[in-house]
Amino acid sequence: MELISQDDVDSRAKNLLSAHSEGDDRFTVKMTKTGIEFVKAGDIITLDFPPEGIEKGQYKIYEIRRELKGLIELEVGTYRKDLANR
Repeated sequence: MELISQDDVDSRAKNLLSAHSEGDDRFTVKMTKTGIEFVKAGDIITLDFPPEGIEKGQYKIYEIRRELKGLIELEVGTYRKDLANR
């Protein structure tokens, strides 16, 4: 109801495209499952591994793969609050 003119629509479309295009840093982390047995896809976690080039921040879990060896593989990506509100 708030989009009245074509300029309003174009502006909103550019903002949405920008929000969805930036910062989609996805990577996989493999670790032991001790202490994180109850995480699930969609959860927001905090990671901090500077030696591996992962700066401290919030990341969203996109996929979890569990291995029989007691390891867990998390596919995570940068969590952005502006996208979460959409």
